[in-house]
Amino acid sequence: MATLFIEAIRLLEEAKLIINRCDRRENDSSTHNDTEDIILPVIDLISKSLLQVYSADIYNNKVIRYELWDSKSLIPCIAEVGDLVNGVLDDLISSWSFQPKHTKPIRRLAVSILGLILVTDEKNVVWREKLQSNLFILCNSDSSSIEDVLVGREGKECDAKVRSSCLIKPLLIYLRPFLLKDTWKNFIGCVIFSRVLPLVNFPHLSNFIDDVFPTIMIFLDDFEVSSKLRGIACLRHLLSNISGPEVLWNGRNDVIYERLKCELYSRDGSLLAQLIPAVFQLLEKTDKLSKTSDDLVSITRGEEVYRQILDYMSMEDVILLRRAYIKHLYKFIGLLGCRANRHLGKCVSVVSGYLEVSDPPCGDSQLGALLLATAVLHHCAPIRIRVYEIELGSSLVRFLYDLTVSPNCPYDGDVKDEMVNKVSECIKHLVKCCSDSCRDDLRRLIQCKRIPDVLTSCLYLAIN
Repeated sequence: MATLFIEAIRLLEEAKLIINRCDRRENDSSTHNDTEDIILPVIDLISKSLLQVYSADIYNNKVIRYELWDSKSLIPCIAEVGDLVNGVLDDLISSWSFQPKHTKPIRRLAVSILGLILVTDEKNVVWREKLQSNLFILCNSDSSSIEDVLVGREGKECDAKVRSSCLIKPLLIYLRPFLLKDTWKNFIGCVIFSRVLPLVNFPHLSNFIDDVFPTIMIFLDDFEVSSKLRGIACLRHLLSNISGPEVLWNGRNDVIYERLKCELYSRDGSLLAQLIPAVFQLLEKTDKLSKTSDDLVSITRGEEVYRQILDYMSMEDVILLRRAYIKHLYKFIGLLGCRANRHLGKCVSVVSGYLEVSDPPCGDSQLGALLLATAVLHHCAPIRIRVYEIELGSSLVRFLYDLTVSPNCPYDGDVKDEMVNKVSECIKHLVKCCSDSCRDDLRRLIQCKRIPDVLTSCLYLAIN
């Protein structure tokens, strides 16, 4: 694997050789000229060597695929390059003082060094910490973190001078050729991009939306699940740190929505587990700002997605997909408000179906169904709930029986206690919404002598 970076290592050794051959005697009259002649070539060699690292065609290599960067398979190679860069920088910084004419080359060098630091996220790595210290020296900064170098120190006024000294914009420009649609898989730039983006937060990220948005969409457009997950993680960070109107500008909302909606057809549980929260996050920011938000006749995007997920859930039998669908669906009820009444029948049917199928040992799908039932009882109109009170009440009582009486209950300990508390809460809310006949049925059930005491006590606490 070290041969992947052999050209980078050769260039760094050449830079070190130039420094070692230089006569640095203070009384030599040619010292000033030597300084001018040496600093720029050495900086150029370091920059070229790091460019070789970023341009390593690892994706097409038969041994290493680009996903393995995250599995630390290339860390020994990166560490070797990092140690050599530190050695050259130590000699350069300790032997010469930089002049104003070196500012731009040093800034370009700092950007490429920053990329090398972000290749790995390991802490307490000697070469990485040393390289970070050299970066601060090159930037003439008293910063203590990479975030400060990227966007400026927190709490400091972001005037023009501070913005010009930040490295986030030059870094994004530096990475742009490595993140094109036809090239991003061949380079290490996608790893650097996905690690630098979380370091840029509100309000700074608003200044770089146009720089990061195309790359995120390229990740999402890829056919591999690992790339889609990378894109979703970047997208969620972007949505968390910009305002709703900024998402709507230039049609970004439409582009993101159509891209994410296509992925709802996926059969990969790990992808859906991250995708559905991302869709909700987008709709939460934009649905209330859309023109149809006050039009109760029109179908909003949130309602469209909610109905689509309910349709998928009603026919799903793979437990991992059931967990992914149900986990975040209750959030859509609050987003839709009274619009959720339109789909109450399908929703109650899904809740009943999910409560009937055990999901040991954690019971995620059944806990999700209880959260969905609670959200329905909180937000939907009581007059609509009464239409389905028998179906929903029967499912809740039957599930409570399975938890408290049935000898085949697959849950125990904290999971069982949490489920009993949640189903009791659902029954309590149902009693408040339902008709008098439903309340009478529950009271007669409590008084029935054939019902075990454990169940009757739970029901009594729930309706009183």
